[in-house]
Amino acid sequence: MRKALAVLIAVIIAAMLCGCADDISSSVQQADSSSRSSTKWTVTEVADDDISCEGLVLTALNSGDFPEMVKATDSTLLDTIMDFSKYGITDYCVYQQAISVELSEIIAVRADDTDGVKAALQSRKDSLIKQFGTYPEQEKVVSRTVVFQKGNLCFLIASEEPEKAEKAISDKISANSVDSGD
Repeated sequence: MRKALAVLIAVIIAAMLCGCADDISSSVQQADSSSRSSTKWTVTEVADDDISCEGLVLTALNSGDFPEMVKATDSTLLDTIMDFSKYGITDYCVYQQAISVELSEIIAVRADDTDGVKAALQSRKDSLIKQFGTYPEQEKVVSRTVVFQKGNLCFLIASEEPEKAEKAISDKISANSVDSGD
């Protein structure tokens, strides 16, 4: 009888512990997923005279309401964007949204062949339209994506407010060309 009672108590305790663990993990998952969707880009300090591609992308990110973004460095991922070995590219930077189910992307490229880079970025925009254009929430973002050029720099900005980011980049380039006497 004692043996049966001990086994019964052990089973009850095990069931209670399993039940608690299940509740804890599901609440952690819920908290984690809800915090992910509300995470916003944290403003990063950029020197006023930093007109490197990364400096300009960070300036753009600081100008608007961007989600959490990460710098793309994986060569396989970069190859899906464009061929960075062409066009006489001397500097580039790519930031994308950390969660790939939503569209937010900024690309800056400094190159000798700006026509080739601009065409490659336009092709990237077209592929984003194919990839995200069928999702109602993302259609607005993808339709507002801009590709533009400033001197030997070309940009692609996919966000809800690309105009703010484009203006921030243009203002920074203009301020630095005035400061340097160009």
